[in-house]
Amino acid sequence: MKQEIITAAEFKQSLGTGHKPTKYHAQKVKDCPACGFTHDSRAEANRCRELHALKATGAVTHVDVHPSVTLERGIRWKLDFLVHLPDGSMRYEDVKGYETEKFKLQLKMYLTSGNPIPLHVVKRDGTEKFGGERE
Repeated sequence: MKQEIITAAEFKQSLGTGHKPTKYHAQKVKDCPACGFTHDSRAEANRCRELHALKATGAVTHVDVHPSVTLERGIRWKLDFLVHLPDGSMRYEDVKGYETEKFKLQLKMYLTSGNPIPLHVVKRDGTEKFGGERE
């Protein structure tokens, strides 16, 4: 039986791109026009553009992209945005198309952490859920 010999380039091409689609079909957006960062989804990149448009109108004074908070046992959680408002207050924002069990656990840990900054969960459709509002 005769074996066919192929080049390394032909072998690589036969493997395809090697990119497996993500579980929730999110598509990374590299070099966001509004901030230059890479976002984990188009919804997150769209929210970034919205926040920077709000900054241009004065409704938002500053936007930090990908801030992280420390949860119990030293666990670091990377959120999507820290939004600074004109009245001096701040809020974290996390954009979600789907709330995974991991996210729900992280949210619960955040709410019990005593962090005074409220967390807004922005859904892909633009609606907001206020987790972490303190009264």
